[in-house]
Amino acid sequence: MKEITYRNIMEKIKVSYGTFPPQQQKIANFILTHYPKIAFLTATQLGEAVGVSQPTVVRFCQFLGFSGYSEFTEILQKRVRHELTTTERFSLSLSETEKTLMYPQRILFQEIRKLRELAENFPVKIFNEAVYEIIKSEKIFVIGMRGSASLAQYFSYFLRKVKRPVYNLSHGGTVEYDIIMEMTSNDLAVVIAFPRYPRETIEISKLIKDKGGKILAITDNSESPLFPLASKVLLTPISFTTLFDSYSAPLCLLNMLVTEVGRKDSETSQKLLEDYEAMAQKTGVFYKAPGVKNHEDIKQKNDEKKGF
Repeated sequence: MKEITYRNIMEKIKVSYGTFPPQQQKIANFILTHYPKIAFLTATQLGEAVGVSQPTVVRFCQFLGFSGYSEFTEILQKRVRHELTTTERFSLSLSETEKTLMYPQRILFQEIRKLRELAENFPVKIFNEAVYEIIKSEKIFVIGMRGSASLAQYFSYFLRKVKRPVYNLSHGGTVEYDIIMEMTSNDLAVVIAFPRYPRETIEISKLIKDKGGKILAITDNSESPLFPLASKVLLTPISFTTLFDSYSAPLCLLNMLVTEVGRKDSETSQKLLEDYEAMAQKTGVFYKAPGVKNHEDIKQKNDEKKGF
């Protein structure tokens, strides 16, 4: 089945407009002129805005090729995510309609839905290939700017516990280009980017590709500018909560990558973890309660409190 895109929707509405009954023409007019707002309306609210019933709205979406209204709004949200500035998103979030929609539980349920979406569409084959690439590569360069910087830092920090060396590039600037110039064909760049894709991330990725380097991209869809630049692509959904995007699903995917690298290359991982724990104990990296010598002592004290 052909993927339905924003452009497909608008073209189909324009081509079919003359065949629509009056009520559906009202919906079509509203979509063509107010689609950013529709991305955040329920089917009932859209019906009230144009003066039609909720079932009429759902039937219109089904005519366009969607299973229902929520699938239709997801396409619009993707489009809005690419187009709107943060200021424009904030204005939408303060609209009267959005005030009734944006409450903490709704955001939480969105996150759960995206995690479920990741699980249901999990790319097992590409994921396993990505794990193998990380293990066999000599050096790993993790790249993520702006909103993706925290993801890159998280992934780099934990990957270093099971794989070395790992370099994190998330600050931007010309120094990052100098580091990338050290890449060879035996290395791997893990590049993380989501809308609105930072220009510098894309430019660095182009440089890596021109050098003949390998790129594992972590991004949201096949229209991402990273897609044609990467050797392998792991797609993960992100939540669009109007003001900022939320990265629960990408974070989960990165965590799975680290865990699987550790499991598949257990001998190397065990040695690195032992070295890390020895360093942490010697330098006092982590807080210790008075009288507690190590992790086992903490566990024993906790067990005593629980009555075990």
